[in-house]
Order: sequence, then C-alpha cells, then structure tokens
Amino acid sequence: MGMTYGGPSYEVYSYEKGIMTIDVLTPADKKLIWRGSTSRRLSSSSTPEKSKKAINEVVAEIFSHYPPGKKK
Repeated sequence: MGMTYGGPSYEVYSYEKGIMTIDVLTPADKKLIWRGSTSRRLSSSSTPEKSKKAINEVVAEIFSHYPPGKKK
C-alpha cells in the first residue's frame, strides 16, 4: 500500500497457483509412507512444451526430498 495525495492507493495483482502432490504408498496395503508437494504460479500463456518442462521440474523438485531424511 502506498500513500498518495488524498489517501492511500492500492495495486492488486491476480494470478493462478498450481499445487502438485505426490504420494508414495506401500504396494501391499496402499498405506501412505511419504508425501511431497509444492506450488507454483501458473502461466495461462504457456505452450505445451513449456508446461511439460515445468511439470518435469516440479516433479524433480518434489523428489529431491525423497527418501525422508536424505542429505542433499
């Protein structure tokens, strides 16, 4: 919020946000053993190639924290 002569002024920005969650389950009983997620700002003007690249980056980012307790 900024101040201008005559009172405060506001700027409003709007964007879409996407959230990806990946669950790792045990094969036998499908119990959740790990969940990773992240969120990103989405671009409505993205090409299919850019979207695919962004999805691959998000998946890599999420799995960089797997397995739990892994040192970077």
